[in-house]
Parts: sequence; C-alpha cells; structure tokens
Amino acid sequence: MVAAAARDLDTNGDDEDAEVRGAEGVVSEGDTAAAAAAGSAKVQYRALREHVSGIYILSPFIYGCYDNHLKVLLSLVENDQYLYSRAQLVLLSSVYDPTGLHKDDPLAWPYHASPEEDLKGFPPTRVILHELDPLRDEGLTFYRKLLRAGVKGASCNTVHGVCHGGDFLAMAWAYDSVFTAMLDDFVAFARAMPALM
Repeated sequence: MVAAAARDLDTNGDDEDAEVRGAEGVVSEGDTAAAAAAGSAKVQYRALREHVSGIYILSPFIYGCYDNHLKVLLSLVENDQYLYSRAQLVLLSSVYDPTGLHKDDPLAWPYHASPEEDLKGFPPTRVILHELDPLRDEGLTFYRKLLRAGVKGASCNTVHGVCHGGDFLAMAWAYDSVFTAMLDDFVAFARAMPALM
C-alpha cells in the first residue's frame, strides 16, 4: 500500500490533481501486524523515501521470536493473557513467517532493525503503545532504536489502562474519548509532517 501510494505520487505528483489531493507525501499507518509492514516500509522502499512523509505505528507486532522472549521484553510476561497470550503470539508469528527463516530479518520483523544500518534516514515515526499489551516493550525498544538512529520527529506515547489495541476497542466499549484521542493524535501527526521533515 505504501509503495503503491508513493509510486502514484512519483508518477502523478506534478499533475494538476496533485494540489486537489493535497498530496505532499504518504503517512503510513499500521496496527499490530500492519505495524510491521508500516515499520519496515521505509526499509523496503528506500527508492521511494522522498514520498514517505511519516510512519504511525499502533500496537507494534514486530519482534517475531515470541517463543524465546528477551528479558527486556517484560510486557510479554507481565501482560500475558491480556487479550493475547504468548502462545497465541507464537502461533500468529508462525502464520506471518511459517518457516521461521525470517525471524531476525528487519524487513519481516522491524524490531531487529539496526539503528546504524536500517533506521538512518527513517521519516518521522510515532509509536503508540498500550500499557497492558504484551507487545508494549517491543514497540518501546523500537522507539529507542529510532532515537539512537537520530530519527527527526520520532515520538512515542503509551495509552494507559488499556490492552492491545485498546483505543480501537474503546469505541466498542463506549469509551469514545480514548478512541477519539487516538484519531486526533493521528491527524495531528499527519498534519505536522511538513514541519517535522
């Protein structure tokens, strides 16, 4: 999706419709597994870097080695069984990478990206975490790698008191203020892209 949008901008960026579309770049957004795609899109599409204005990652599912968690990923233990169990994460990661051949590949699992090699030149990236999410700490680690890589406009926020994807689930639970806050945050991030670049 990011590549297609960026290619469209590359092909049609100077046409008269570009101003109507208001397209100056693409803000890639991803939740859970889509966060892996959003997080690795910049790595995969280096040739399109001038069009990827920003990346907004929600509840990053980006580690991949859930059967062998690292001690720095305490949330995998602390928040086990809050919506997801570690056993479910192992199963879900095997669907995404059936053979496990890509478990350390940052193109499949951005957690494994090197700040020096893979994340230099990343666009502004906002990482949204959830306090009770088993995936919380892998997102926090990724954010810290962005800071080490010197990514301009890198930011991180933790939504307190909610499980994985709790801001989306809040809509169904009638806690619309949490859901609305997430939407407002995304819109503010997307609108801030020219200033962050």
